[in-house]
Amino acid sequence: MFGGSVTLFRVLGFPVRVNASWLVLAVLVTWSLAAGYFPYVLPGRTLGVYVALGAVGMLGLIVSLLLHELSHAAVARRLGLRISGITLFIFGGVAEMVDMPARPRDEAMIAAAGPAMSFALAGLSALLAAAFPDGGDAAVLFSYLAAVNLVLALFNLVPGFPLDGGRLLRAALWARSGNPVRATRQAGRAGEIFGFLLIAFGAGLVLFGGALTGLWWVLIGLFLQGAARQAVERESMRQLFSHLPVRRLVAQAPVAVPAALPLDCFVDDYALRYHFSHFPVVEGGRVIGSLRTRAVADVPREAWETTPVSTVMRRLRPVDVVDPDATADAALARMQENGEGRVLLLRDGRLEGVLTLRDLLEHLAVARLFDRQA
Repeated sequence: MFGGSVTLFRVLGFPVRVNASWLVLAVLVTWSLAAGYFPYVLPGRTLGVYVALGAVGMLGLIVSLLLHELSHAAVARRLGLRISGITLFIFGGVAEMVDMPARPRDEAMIAAAGPAMSFALAGLSALLAAAFPDGGDAAVLFSYLAAVNLVLALFNLVPGFPLDGGRLLRAALWARSGNPVRATRQAGRAGEIFGFLLIAFGAGLVLFGGALTGLWWVLIGLFLQGAARQAVERESMRQLFSHLPVRRLVAQAPVAVPAALPLDCFVDDYALRYHFSHFPVVEGGRVIGSLRTRAVADVPREAWETTPVSTVMRRLRPVDVVDPDATADAALARMQENGEGRVLLLRDGRLEGVLTLRDLLEHLAVARLFDRQA
């Protein structure tokens, strides 16, 4: 979902990733706390103390965001939904669901879990702050974390998709109408309106002297607008593809490459002829892997004649495969899991087709042209 992300560790079985953009937020938070907030509420400390408090405050924000998203992920898994991982990025975090809730009630339970955790963390932090009545460093730090978690909970409860409040709104609209696509569109429209309000608020701050803070709110507003539109698009695709067999979307016979074929022959007979970015690799009539065309460029040209395709290919993984009788939304979920934007249609190990994300998008465009979207 987010390019440039690195997996750091696993929590409760969920891989936790940090997007490169989050480094910007980490630096901004640490700097603003060390240079502005803590010197204001705790005057007279040394620069080293302020930097240390800023770093601890930033780590507290990371833990708060992580626990918020873990709550979503844990409830989703409890309901039988698959989660590909948790990613922290510049505007917060997201628990990336492979499957979508089948009922409005499930959607509401998953959405409510995050703010509930943030409210709980705010209360716990407030209690810890009260345990230090001297008003010293620890008390101020826990007070800050209490405020951060309270703001995180309240902001996420705004009824605009894809915020948690928007998901609760979507669940309510879905329960009333029985139409998840219509509910997503309505909640997404609310998310776009809220994003516009944030942009207007940020622009006003910029005009009246708060350039840095105002620009930040503008960026958040733009992000929410884009995220709302993408969420509506994804739900429309899932609804359209939920009963569509993948075999109907494969228009041409698949082109497979023999595992023993030398790379020079592959380049001449396959890469330059078909212009595909990936090719299934077969041995004895069965698929054993896939070859990325660009991977050949990493092999010295003088070695192409003696290097077979099998030495450069990537071995087949379960996430690379779907059954030809599977539905298109299952294939889309697999593409999300493998990150390749394509899946192989295999029956008993034998290739029946290759489906790409482009095939799905083209089908969606044609369906919309003839108003066949659910």
